[in-house]
Amino acid sequence: MDKSQKVSARISQKPREAILEAFRDVLLTNGFRRVPVVEVVRRAGVARSTFYEHFDNVNDLLRETLRVPFAVLAATARGEDTAGRLDIVLTHFFERRAEALALLDGGAGSMVRNALADTIGGSRITAYAIAGAQLATLGGWLEGRLPLSAHSVARILERISMSDGATGDRRSPHRHGNVAVRRPSNR
Repeated sequence: MDKSQKVSARISQKPREAILEAFRDVLLTNGFRRVPVVEVVRRAGVARSTFYEHFDNVNDLLRETLRVPFAVLAATARGEDTAGRLDIVLTHFFERRAEALALLDGGAGSMVRNALADTIGGSRITAYAIAGAQLATLGGWLEGRLPLSAHSVARILERISMSDGATGDRRSPHRHGNVAVRRPSNR
């Protein structure tokens, strides 16, 4: 599908979805540092005023794009049972790794970490540390430096939690503040 066909298809979509899809395209093409609103609205086939009816700015658009996957990462960090949802989110990230790496490596890294920390909640410093650890693990895996399956990465992310017993692991956690990090057994 060429660019004019994509714009025509987006015009028939609801404006919010068209803007989100255009944002992902611009992000993938240009990286986050070069995602001007004017380019997003041009690709979405909507007026600039329509963009601002739905989003405050590009940062707001980024937060909305990450809302669902970050809810699962945050639930994992809080020790909640994500029963397979984490594996699905990681598979999604892997299938869209160029887009994910554009966010993690591009100019959005700090904003992405802050957005995840806000979603995790609790103590700001603890949430920020956990968000950084999760994103570093995710980035290393997506770059191919951690040759693991999505399932294995999910188990690693579950070991980084905010409280004792968050993973259901009965071994003693190694404590740093109120962050429990469980080391894998040698069994």
